Amino acid sequence: MKSVFISYNHRDKPFVSRLEKDLTSLGIKIWLDERELSIGDSILKKIAKGISNTDFLIATISSNSNKSGWVERELDIAMNYEINNRKVKVLPIIIDECEIPEFLIGKLYANFRQNKDYKESLTKVAASILGITPNERIIGNILKEANLSIKTNTSLINKINNRLINIDSGSLIMKNVDKDSSNPYSIEGMIVNILVDKYPITQDIFIDVMEYNPSYFIGENLPVENVYWKDTIEFCIKLSKMYGLEPAYEIDYNNRKVNWIKNSNGFRLLTEYEWEYICKSNNPRDFSISDIAWYRNNSNQSTNPVGQKKPNNWGIYDMLGNLWEWLWDPFSLVPNPIPVKNQYFGVENNEDRVLRGGSWSRFARDCQCDVRDLYSVNDVGNAVGFRICRNN
Repeated sequence: MKSVFISYNHRDKPFVSRLEKDLTSLGIKIWLDERELSIGDSILKKIAKGISNTDFLIATISSNSNKSGWVERELDIAMNYEINNRKVKVLPIIIDECEIPEFLIGKLYANFRQNKDYKESLTKVAASILGITPNERIIGNILKEANLSIKTNTSLINKINNRLINIDSGSLIMKNVDKDSSNPYSIEGMIVNILVDKYPITQDIFIDVMEYNPSYFIGENLPVENVYWKDTIEFCIKLSKMYGLEPAYEIDYNNRKVNWIKNSNGFRLLTEYEWEYICKSNNPRDFSISDIAWYRNNSNQSTNPVGQKKPNNWGIYDMLGNLWEWLWDPFSLVPNPIPVKNQYFGVENNEDRVLRGGSWSRFARDCQCDVRDLYSVNDVGNAVGFRICRNN
């Protein structure tokens, strides 16, 4: 049996998990450091031993891995083995638009940048490992489909279905509540009928879909945080595929662009107008902030399990406090009632997104339906999460 060491950054775990399952289905033994290491092991020695005992090293090259010292060390070990005794062969794969490390320049690589290239690139990698002629039909017959790891998860689907709340169509006049602002506005926007998750995405749901947990505060019923804006887009795409829905987003990794397919039925982020409409139009008037929100004075300086505070009249929980929520919209001083169709990530002058809701670390004045904030798509934080919806 051929064996493979996969070198990767933990933020690329969703892709690596898919690749691991598909290669394992082909009878290839996979070595992953997180599964093989035990407490007390010398990490470098254990990794060096793992690499020396495998036939191939798949170097998962991405913008994340290029920042990782551990990935560079693993590649360095493997390259030395390849040069000195030809035992380990390095197979570079590129999974997003990024620079290729200098010591890999000149080597052929498999291009996994876009999902449409997955089957062809998987065929080439598997053929190199198995020592056969690349043949998509043979590989496809073994795998059944290239997206083998995207399977229907009935338990997850039932869980999500039980969380979705119907929000009726309506309209909202969004006003600037800051009287001292130099950009006063009063703009009406229309909201169409949607289904909205009554909770922010929790860690158990995120793990079921993405197969890793980036959160700082750990607990299956805690809202997931420490997620990049692009992570939320990838989550929506993968969950939609699990449901058998048409994804609401397409990611062009080459141009670092996300395209919103507005007539699709897949999961997506809320727009700013949708978020404020849900927060305002059915919010109970006779409440104190402590009744509905986890904020600085009652949070114990951490996130708290979702659904513990009172919902609004729609039945939506944690709209205010606990975590800021990533939204689709780019931040501008005056909100746009017509959401943009395309968004960019990692592109200068197009990095800030709207946040709404306040968080566990903020004062009550920040946990209000009218308060807007912004955050860079290049940043993560333990006070920022997200909520999903889809067209009804």
